[in-house]
Amino acid sequence: MIESLNIFEILTLCLSVAYFGLILAFTIGWFRLKEEDFTTHSPKTKVSVIIAARNEERNIGFLLQDLVAQNYPPAYLEIIIVDDHSIDRTSEIITNFNRMHPSICINYEYLDTVYGKKEAMAHGISISHGDLIITTDADCRVGPRWVFTYASYYEQSNAKLISAPVVYHKEKNLFERFQSLEFLSLIASGAGSVALKKPFMCNGANLAFEKSIFNAIDGYKDHEHLASGDDVFLMQQIKKIFGASSIVFLKNKEAVVKTQAVSKFDNFLRQRKRWASKTKAYKDIFAILTALCVFGFNLMLLKLMIFWVIGFMDFQILLIACSVKVIIDFPILFAVTRFGGQPKLMWYYLPIQLLYPFYISITAILSFLSPNKWKGRLIRN
Repeated sequence: MIESLNIFEILTLCLSVAYFGLILAFTIGWFRLKEEDFTTHSPKTKVSVIIAARNEERNIGFLLQDLVAQNYPPAYLEIIIVDDHSIDRTSEIITNFNRMHPSICINYEYLDTVYGKKEAMAHGISISHGDLIITTDADCRVGPRWVFTYASYYEQSNAKLISAPVVYHKEKNLFERFQSLEFLSLIASGAGSVALKKPFMCNGANLAFEKSIFNAIDGYKDHEHLASGDDVFLMQQIKKIFGASSIVFLKNKEAVVKTQAVSKFDNFLRQRKRWASKTKAYKDIFAILTALCVFGFNLMLLKLMIFWVIGFMDFQILLIACSVKVIIDFPILFAVTRFGGQPKLMWYYLPIQLLYPFYISITAILSFLSPNKWKGRLIRN
């Protein structure tokens, strides 16, 4: 049977099998993770929450309200916000909030001579006093037991790096629901890889690590020339030096961070190009193979769709390849949407499956061909 197939059909078969196996592995990993319970814990770890902010006047106030409402002893918690040259009211909002909450340790810093998120994060970490560093973004929302849950798991696991879930919320239309479901697939895949001791992806909007480990590996020095990737490359560096067992995923609803999807299509493309551009600098073999497998399979699906439309390909081959994706993606997305409290997103599963090959192929190619802008700055990786 194999002998009767042409080269393109053999390639289609190989990519389909590889993609099926990869997503199956991530699915097994996701279900292997148990939801942790810390109701009886009383953590005493000194925690520093680090936030890099740039032009976040619409969001920073909400995050500050969440942080001062944390169910964690104030003596063991400090909040450090590093302003990466905002030109809006971000500074004013933080200063006023600080004045209104003098009992809470909120340290506001403004970058003077350097630029960029990595520089802002590195500065915040350098002046912090906590043993455990927790990072999030200025446009995020966190629950009242967010820090408590992190500190409890840190004391229980003795991990060097802890990754945790990020979900989109308040979606208003199909475009934002597409982003939400796609983002959940990334979170679940990253979590599953950690469970399999093959960590390759995390999100700096919800990440924690030991300050001593950050200093031991010289922080972001190994990838400081790259505009993005403070999260992923830090994980890969810790994995390389301390092993995959030093990295864990915190599967707990109280550890979930919420943020909003991008509302404009051009900003969405810029964001995804920025994310995709990081893959060019991957050194971790599993991360490279995973990126190639996902990109290759989706690019193949796109080619199959085009070939079928112009009459160069039988519909049967396209149907089989699409069925592989629809069938294998469903279990992990079904599970993670329920974990994230967004089961209704699965109503959009099939149309999003049809759009995904176009999206992933275009953003991946554009990330290699053109420079990118983000928050008014030109990004070159």
